[in-house]
Amino acid sequence: MSNLILSYWNLRGRTEPIRMLLNYLQLPYTYKGYDLSSYNQWKQVDKPALQSDFPNLPYLKDGDYVLTESDAIAQYVCVKANREDMIGTTIEDRINIARIRGIVNENIYLIGQLAYSPKYKEELKANFQRFSVPFGQLNNYLNNKEYINNGKICYYDFYLYELMFIAHKIFKEENVFDVFPNLRSHYYRIQNLPQIQDYLNSDRYNKSFVIYGPTSVWNSDSTL
Repeated sequence: MSNLILSYWNLRGRTEPIRMLLNYLQLPYTYKGYDLSSYNQWKQVDKPALQSDFPNLPYLKDGDYVLTESDAIAQYVCVKANREDMIGTTIEDRINIARIRGIVNENIYLIGQLAYSPKYKEELKANFQRFSVPFGQLNNYLNNKEYINNGKICYYDFYLYELMFIAHKIFKEENVFDVFPNLRSHYYRIQNLPQIQDYLNSDRYNKSFVIYGPTSVWNSDSTL
């Protein structure tokens, strides 16, 4: 099996769920990170040389094969590990994962908008009320379910984990996990998977990686 190369900026951003997935599936990989000092290296040298129809970060290299777009990368990782079940084995599974994916993605995006807003402190309380609606729906959906695909673990469980990692950081004063206990249970269920515990306690997990880029108004490191 060839060693995979995952590349992105040196932050959580779009790749932390992919890193968790790679570690959960125990696929060996090398992480190639960029920061502001290596921006020109990426933009002027590495990006033009990337053999892809859509050169971008993140990308995944598997031998000569190059793949971009985070969702495509995550699904490829599942197939690479012979875990097609994690992207859905039936049409019902795939549709169910797709609808959860839409909700999770939208809320990761909206929290990101808040984090980059110059008025984020003033908007924080009102935004928590807005996020309480989809969080409440997800919390109710997870009642008596260990994982989002009708109780079966799938690749988007790691994206829901990331959503709640961000939410409980930015809405710290609102005690998100107390308000939404099923989301809390899901979060710790993912975090306590043996492969994930091994990852989080290894040097592969970079606690200094922040969630957002340098122009964000609010940010946080990866300390659990």
